[in-house]
Order: sequence, then C-alpha cells, then structure tokens
Amino acid sequence: MIKRIQLLFCLLMVMCTTSWAQYGLNVDRIFSEANKLKGHTDEVVISGRSLKQYNLTFFHSVTVTESSETADEIERLVKKDGDIAETAKEMVRGDRCVGLYYQLPPDEDDKDKKKRFILFRRPKIDCALVVYVEGHTTLDDLVKISFK
Repeated sequence: MIKRIQLLFCLLMVMCTTSWAQYGLNVDRIFSEANKLKGHTDEVVISGRSLKQYNLTFFHSVTVTESSETADEIERLVKKDGDIAETAKEMVRGDRCVGLYYQLPPDEDDKDKKKRFILFRRPKIDCALVVYVEGHTTLDDLVKISFK
C-alpha cells in the first residue's frame, strides 16, 4: 500500500512539473493538449539525473507527423513565444522555416533562475518537433546538441 502511495505521489509530481513548466507560454497549449492534436503525436518528458550532463533540469517535447495543419499551428505558436526571446536563432531553407531556437527570460518565480528555451524543428512540411527545456546551459550548446 505504501509503495502505491509513493508511486502515485511521484506521478502527480511529474504531472504538476510538466503542466507548470511551460505555463504562460503560447506553446503550453501544444504540451497540455498533445493527445488531442491532429496527426500522429509522440511526447517525451524527462527530468532528473539523465539531463545533468547537459546542464539541464527539465525536457519536454512533442513531435507531430502526418499533419501540416498541426505543424503550421505549432510553428505559429513558437514564433509568438519568440517575440519575448532574449536570444533567437532561425534556420530557413528556401522560403520555409526549418528551425527556431529561442532563449526566453527566466521565470520570475524561479529562485534558481534557470534559463528557459524553446526549440522547434520542421524537417518536412507535415512534421514538427517542439521542445521546451530548462537548465543552466546556453542556446549555442543546445543547438549543437540538437544537430548530433
């Protein structure tokens, strides 16, 4: 019984962290409604020791395939959040955006002042990947990691 309560508590903590991390950003809708998006979606949430080697504390990604409509919506929301970015890198191929990398201001309530990032890749017209990351790294380092 105690193990079940501990497991339930851990799951609730992960869910609260997940829902709170992107709170206040336009992309929050993508992360909070990932299972309702058109197309095929994959979601990944990571926190803890596995991110320490990258100087990160939280990682949340959603990948959408087989829906150019959803990919367009994700790109639009990411660009809206890019309006408040402290640092931005954009990759364009022809007339199409294929990558957006934004460093956002730290959350005002975060005493640790972790940096916040939104990374966006669109390798195909009907495919998009959006990642929200927190930690003590740089945008340049995240861009390098994403191209490995």
